[in-house]
Amino acid sequence: MENLVETGQTPEQWSAALLARGIRLSPRTLRQTARKYGTYYAMGRTMLLLGEHIEAMLKAEAQRDAAERSKISAEGQSAD
Repeated sequence: MENLVETGQTPEQWSAALLARGIRLSPRTLRQTARKYGTYYAMGRTMLLLGEHIEAMLKAEAQRDAAERSKISAEGQSAD
């Protein structure tokens, strides 16, 4: 496991780092998504995210989106 103190970042820090790469994700969105998938470390009110947490959230969201597209596609085909 990585050293959390050195590599963990708050949602605000991740938001700024991602924005520098052209990816707009608010700290609030990062917090909500991390809680949704349980991909974070927390102590008190402080949330820390690692790169692996961000990747896990992205993968989970991609899988959810793919499942929704499959469902919509299947519904569209059954209507024909």
